[in-house]
Amino acid sequence: MQMVKNISIALVSIWFALVAFMPKEELYYTLEHELVNYGIEFNEKSIKSGIFSLEISDIDVYAEGIKVAHIDHMDFLITLLFNKLDIKDIVLDSSINSLIHMDIQTVQTAHLTYSILSPVKVNIALKGDFGDAHGYIDIHRVLRLDFSELKSTRSLKNILKKDDNGWYYETKF
Repeated sequence: MQMVKNISIALVSIWFALVAFMPKEELYYTLEHELVNYGIEFNEKSIKSGIFSLEISDIDVYAEGIKVAHIDHMDFLITLLFNKLDIKDIVLDSSINSLIHMDIQTVQTAHLTYSILSPVKVNIALKGDFGDAHGYIDIHRVLRLDFSELKSTRSLKNILKKDDNGWYYETKF
């Protein structure tokens, strides 16, 4: 019994040390570097690292050198067993809206969660001008968003599909 207790304490201590001393900022910069290969760049104003978190604020998002959005705040929760990314106030650039002929301007919140209990997909929850959407990205690089409360289909109708459960968007990248 004492051996099980000692092993448990050792495993929890190792896990805590891994998470607490993990170079979170360097992981973010590595992600940022990988996104450059896809033509996506971030320009952030501040980065603050905590024991289990990484907070980034005032982020301008560029695609192929063109500003496409501004993100007010991103908060990463990293525990290795359960990871979460909360994004607040994504404002699309007005030039992008006129280019793609959509009237979506803001996404108030976006929550992406990954759990070791479901290792092949990342769950997504969005709330924005369009309403609410829930979905996932899986290991086969499929993105699916189901719109539970769609406020306006006028601007999204050309990219959404409809099934028995309602409107959805699905793509493979």
